[in-house]
Amino acid sequence: MPQSEMEAFIQLQNEVIESKGHLEVASQCFMIEQMSRCPKAMSSQ
Repeated sequence: MPQSEMEAFIQLQNEVIESKGHLEVASQCFMIEQMSRCPKAMSSQ
């Protein structure tokens, strides 16, 4: 992942944490983001 993209994603996570008030939402968003980056790996299972 490019550095700038990582920074933008971290910023987005921080905003989610602030708006929701806990880490669970951010971790779920992170998992969804990772799965969306690997459609071939997901579909091959």
